[in-house]
Amino acid sequence: MTTDLRVIKTIRDIQEGFIQVLQDKSFEKITVNDICTASLVGRSTFYHHYQDKYDLLEQMNHTQANNFKALLSNRVQQLQQDELLLDLYNGLVPDRKIITTLMTITDVKDNLKAAYFKILKQYFDKVASQIRIDVPNDFLSDFYANSALTAILWSLEHGQQEKIATFMNGLVKKSIG
Repeated sequence: MTTDLRVIKTIRDIQEGFIQVLQDKSFEKITVNDICTASLVGRSTFYHHYQDKYDLLEQMNHTQANNFKALLSNRVQQLQQDELLLDLYNGLVPDRKIITTLMTITDVKDNLKAAYFKILKQYFDKVASQIRIDVPNDFLSDFYANSALTAILWSLEHGQQEKIATFMNGLVKKSIG
Protein backbone atom coordinates (compact mmCIF):
# COMPACT_ATOMS: atom_id res chain seq x y z
CA MET A 1 0.00 0.00 0.00
CA THR A 2 1.38 3.34 -1.01
CA THR A 3 1.86 6.17 1.46
CA ASP A 4 2.19 8.88 -1.20
CA LEU A 5 -0.60 11.31 -0.33
CA ARG A 6 -1.08 12.30 -3.98
CA VAL A 7 -1.76 8.68 -4.93
CA ILE A 8 -4.04 8.14 -1.94
CA LYS A 9 -6.04 11.29 -2.81
CA THR A 10 -6.25 10.35 -6.49
CA ILE A 11 -7.56 6.87 -5.70
CA ARG A 12 -10.04 8.37 -3.22
CA ASP A 13 -11.20 10.89 -5.85
CA ILE A 14 -11.66 8.20 -8.50
CA GLN A 15 -13.64 6.00 -6.11
CA GLU A 16 -15.80 8.90 -4.93
CA GLY A 17 -16.40 9.91 -8.55
CA PHE A 18 -17.42 6.35 -9.36
CA ILE A 19 -19.93 6.27 -6.49
CA GLN A 20 -21.24 9.68 -7.58
CA VAL A 21 -21.80 8.52 -11.18
CA LEU A 22 -23.52 5.36 -9.93
CA GLN A 23 -26.16 7.57 -8.31
CA ASP A 24 -27.36 8.58 -11.79
CA LYS A 25 -26.40 5.71 -14.11
CA SER A 26 -26.37 1.94 -13.96
CA PHE A 27 -22.99 0.25 -13.90
CA GLU A 28 -23.45 -1.09 -17.43
CA LYS A 29 -23.94 2.42 -18.82
CA ILE A 30 -21.04 4.05 -16.99
CA THR A 31 -17.92 4.81 -19.00
CA VAL A 32 -14.40 5.53 -17.83
CA ASN A 33 -14.93 9.07 -19.17
CA ASP A 34 -17.92 9.48 -16.83
CA ILE A 35 -15.78 8.42 -13.87
CA CYS A 36 -12.89 10.69 -14.91
CA THR A 37 -15.19 13.68 -15.36
CA ALA A 38 -16.81 13.18 -11.95
CA SER A 39 -13.49 12.63 -10.20
CA LEU A 40 -11.61 15.40 -12.05
CA VAL A 41 -8.80 13.10 -13.21
CA GLY A 42 -7.55 12.32 -16.69
CA ARG A 43 -8.05 8.99 -18.43
CA SER A 44 -4.33 8.22 -18.25
CA THR A 45 -4.42 8.75 -14.48
CA PHE A 46 -7.41 6.42 -14.21
CA TYR A 47 -5.66 3.75 -16.28
CA HIS A 48 -2.52 4.13 -14.19
CA HIS A 49 -4.49 2.82 -11.21
CA TYR A 50 -7.16 0.59 -12.79
CA GLN A 51 -7.44 -1.57 -15.91
CA ASP A 52 -11.08 -0.60 -16.49
CA LYS A 53 -14.31 0.07 -14.61
CA TYR A 54 -14.58 -3.63 -13.71
CA ASP A 55 -11.16 -3.53 -12.05
CA LEU A 56 -12.22 -0.44 -10.09
CA LEU A 57 -15.42 -2.18 -9.00
CA GLU A 58 -13.57 -5.36 -8.07
CA GLN A 59 -11.02 -3.48 -5.97
CA MET A 60 -13.70 -1.47 -4.18
CA ASN A 61 -15.76 -4.63 -3.53
CA HIS A 62 -12.66 -6.41 -2.27
CA THR A 63 -11.84 -3.55 0.12
CA GLN A 64 -15.41 -3.40 1.47
CA ALA A 65 -15.60 -7.20 1.85
CA ASN A 66 -12.29 -7.27 3.74
CA ASN A 67 -13.47 -4.43 5.97
CA PHE A 68 -16.72 -6.30 6.68
CA LYS A 69 -14.88 -9.54 7.44
CA ALA A 70 -12.52 -7.75 9.84
CA LEU A 71 -15.42 -5.91 11.46
CA LEU A 72 -17.35 -9.14 11.93
CA SER A 73 -14.42 -11.13 13.31
CA ASN A 74 -13.44 -8.32 15.71
CA ARG A 75 -17.01 -7.94 16.91
CA VAL A 76 -17.60 -11.67 17.35
CA GLN A 77 -14.65 -11.92 19.71
CA GLN A 78 -15.53 -8.83 21.74
CA LEU A 79 -19.29 -8.80 22.08
CA GLN A 80 -22.19 -10.87 23.21
CA GLN A 81 -24.47 -12.09 20.44
CA ASP A 82 -27.18 -9.56 21.36
CA GLU A 83 -24.85 -6.66 20.62
CA LEU A 84 -23.35 -8.08 17.43
CA LEU A 85 -25.80 -6.78 14.81
CA LEU A 86 -26.09 -3.30 16.27
CA ASP A 87 -22.34 -3.00 16.57
CA LEU A 88 -21.91 -4.28 13.00
CA TYR A 89 -24.35 -1.64 11.73
CA ASN A 90 -22.51 1.07 13.59
CA GLY A 91 -19.21 -0.09 12.15
CA LEU A 92 -20.62 0.03 8.61
CA VAL A 93 -22.33 3.42 8.87
CA PRO A 94 -19.24 5.49 7.88
CA ASP A 95 -19.20 3.68 4.50
CA ARG A 96 -22.98 3.51 4.16
CA LYS A 97 -23.18 5.36 0.82
CA ILE A 98 -20.39 3.28 -0.72
CA ILE A 99 -21.82 -0.03 0.55
CA THR A 100 -25.43 0.62 -0.45
CA THR A 101 -24.34 1.86 -3.89
CA LEU A 102 -22.03 -1.10 -4.55
CA MET A 103 -24.75 -3.50 -3.36
CA THR A 104 -26.94 -2.40 -6.28
CA ILE A 105 -24.46 -3.91 -8.76
CA THR A 106 -25.42 -7.58 -8.78
CA ASP A 107 -24.82 -8.57 -12.39
CA VAL A 108 -21.06 -9.04 -12.03
CA LYS A 109 -19.40 -12.25 -10.86
CA ASP A 110 -17.88 -11.12 -7.59
CA ASN A 111 -20.45 -8.62 -6.39
CA LEU A 112 -20.42 -7.15 -2.90
CA LYS A 113 -23.74 -8.65 -1.87
CA ALA A 114 -22.45 -12.16 -2.65
CA ALA A 115 -19.22 -11.43 -0.77
CA TYR A 116 -21.11 -10.24 2.34
CA PHE A 117 -23.37 -13.31 2.17
CA LYS A 118 -20.36 -15.64 1.92
CA ILE A 119 -18.72 -14.00 4.95
CA LEU A 120 -21.94 -14.19 6.98
CA LYS A 121 -22.53 -17.79 5.92
CA GLN A 122 -19.05 -18.80 7.09
CA TYR A 123 -19.76 -17.19 10.45
CA PHE A 124 -23.21 -18.79 10.77
CA ASP A 125 -21.85 -22.20 9.69
CA LYS A 126 -19.85 -22.16 12.93
CA VAL A 127 -22.82 -20.93 14.97
CA ALA A 128 -25.33 -23.37 13.41
CA SER A 129 -23.32 -26.38 14.51
CA GLN A 130 -23.77 -25.25 18.13
CA ILE A 131 -27.56 -24.84 17.90
CA ARG A 132 -29.76 -27.82 18.65
CA ILE A 133 -32.61 -27.54 16.14
CA ASP A 134 -33.99 -30.35 14.03
CA VAL A 135 -33.14 -28.78 10.65
CA PRO A 136 -29.98 -29.18 8.56
CA ASN A 137 -27.13 -26.89 9.65
CA ASP A 138 -26.65 -25.72 6.05
CA PHE A 139 -30.27 -24.51 5.91
CA LEU A 140 -29.88 -22.80 9.27
CA SER A 141 -26.68 -20.97 8.27
CA ASP A 142 -28.24 -19.91 4.93
CA PHE A 143 -31.33 -18.66 6.76
CA TYR A 144 -29.40 -16.65 9.33
CA ALA A 145 -26.93 -15.27 6.76
CA ASN A 146 -29.77 -14.10 4.50
CA SER A 147 -31.67 -12.62 7.43
CA ALA A 148 -28.60 -10.81 8.77
CA LEU A 149 -27.71 -9.49 5.31
CA THR A 150 -31.25 -8.22 4.78
CA ALA A 151 -31.24 -6.56 8.20
CA ILE A 152 -27.85 -4.94 7.61
CA LEU A 153 -28.76 -3.59 4.17
CA TRP A 154 -32.19 -2.39 5.25
CA SER A 155 -30.72 -0.59 8.25
CA LEU A 156 -28.00 1.05 6.15
CA GLU A 157 -30.62 2.31 3.70
CA HIS A 158 -33.36 3.29 6.16
CA GLY A 159 -31.81 3.66 9.60
CA GLN A 160 -33.57 2.30 12.70
CA GLN A 161 -30.64 0.04 13.53
CA GLU A 162 -31.72 -0.50 17.13
CA LYS A 163 -35.25 -1.61 16.22
CA ILE A 164 -33.98 -3.99 13.56
CA ALA A 165 -31.28 -5.42 15.85
CA THR A 166 -33.82 -5.96 18.63
CA PHE A 167 -36.20 -7.68 16.21
CA MET A 168 -33.44 -9.93 14.80
CA ASN A 169 -32.18 -10.86 18.27
CA GLY A 170 -35.74 -11.74 19.32
CA LEU A 171 -36.19 -13.84 16.19
CA VAL A 172 -33.00 -15.76 16.88
CA LYS A 173 -33.91 -16.34 20.53
CA LYS A 174 -37.40 -17.60 19.61
CA SER A 175 -36.05 -19.94 16.96
CA ILE A 176 -33.43 -21.55 19.19
CA GLY A 177 -35.25 -21.35 22.29
